[in-house]
Amino acid sequence: MPFALLIYLLGIAQFTVMTSALYTVVAMTLTGIFMPTVQRVVDGSDVSPVAELWSQLKDTLHGFRRGAIILAPIAIILVVISGVVNVFSTTGIPAKIALLLINISGGVLLFAVLLGMVVAILMGVGMPTVAAYVVVAILIVPTFVADFNVEPITAHYTMFYAAILAGITPPVATAAVVAAGIAKANFWRTCGAAIKIAAPLFVLPVAFVYNPGLISMSLGGNTLVVGTLVLLGAITIIYGLNYPFQMSPGRKLAARGLLTVLGLVIMVFPNDLVKLAGIATFVGVFVAEKVMNHGLELPFSRGASQ
Repeated sequence: MPFALLIYLLGIAQFTVMTSALYTVVAMTLTGIFMPTVQRVVDGSDVSPVAELWSQLKDTLHGFRRGAIILAPIAIILVVISGVVNVFSTTGIPAKIALLLINISGGVLLFAVLLGMVVAILMGVGMPTVAAYVVVAILIVPTFVADFNVEPITAHYTMFYAAILAGITPPVATAAVVAAGIAKANFWRTCGAAIKIAAPLFVLPVAFVYNPGLISMSLGGNTLVVGTLVLLGAITIIYGLNYPFQMSPGRKLAARGLLTVLGLVIMVFPNDLVKLAGIATFVGVFVAEKVMNHGLELPFSRGASQ
């Protein structure tokens, strides 16, 4: 119910994000208090509705208290980060960094995209994604469009997506700060785990530029094909970086490096045949690893043995 309310407020009623979030939190609280009480009555439980309602109220208040304790140190960190960001904005350092990095690219599109991503991530350090996007849209996107002939929608989407990644990029990584605080985990280990899991997301902005079919104002067959191939490339990277291979350390490192590079090629290279060849290679490595280390018997091998 709260999720349906959020979708309605954002997509249909066109409320602001903060107002929609406020009403959704209120709906979550009311639902969490009253739904268990209603369920008790419907199920015919021996517990009285009043006692159940009182129990849910106490649990909710306890949850508010625990949430405040968890978020207090996180709020202090975010306030400090906000001060640093304000200093950067006042001194104009981000604008100078943006222009400098774009000039360093030397007219090479790949370098320009990578440097643009660096700028977008720097802008997104401790800043709302929309604010970071506005800065890079003014400073970097026109350069992509005018000097590198990148489609405007592709350039904007690339920079917006790169700005989002600042949430899990050290040394600030506001999303990792919040996650580590809630889980009471080490911040740097949390950042490392987040980057390993989300590694393909750092490749996706580059894939947008070299595979413009990914971004289309109308859904078509080309978009579906390219999107599926890029998704399989992302799966290749995730598998390579996170799967617990049962190999010697040297072979494990080689397998991880091979699959990561293979996934990069599948996601970025603009030729569909190359993507398909990379996916076939990944499937071969996947099957071989399962057969060698888990003793899986394939149907064709069983037939041959018979």
